[in-house]
Amino acid sequence: MKTKKIFLIVLITSSLFLMHCDSCLLGCDTGPFFGQLEIKLTTNDENTEIPIEIFEGNFDDGISLLLDTIRVSEIENGRVVYDDFEAGFFYSVTATYKQGTKTIIAIDGDEMALEYDDCDCEYPTDLVLNVRLAK
Repeated sequence: MKTKKIFLIVLITSSLFLMHCDSCLLGCDTGPFFGQLEIKLTTNDENTEIPIEIFEGNFDDGISLLLDTIRVSEIENGRVVYDDFEAGFFYSVTATYKQGTKTIIAIDGDEMALEYDDCDCEYPTDLVLNVRLAK
């Protein structure tokens, strides 16, 4: 009787372990991993089209990846999203605004990080960069 209880406990414990690790047994994707780059922008009467530039690295010494002019119609909830940026790299963005006779260049940058799940597999996190005008 005692042997049956021990067997039952071992069976339940191992089945719980296996259920948790089922997806882990399939293995991890080896990458490269790609995520979304979300850019927060300001629109107003003076800035209905906003020139942006995306860099791999810092804006002053990085590699220019993309030049774009964002129109108000392309902005959803104050944001524009670009897909397929490789995780594990530092990205920066500049947005050029007009304010009267002044030109204001907003800059932000950060790394699109890799994180780990319960199976110690890597996955990309999306990156949000804020180049809105200060209020």
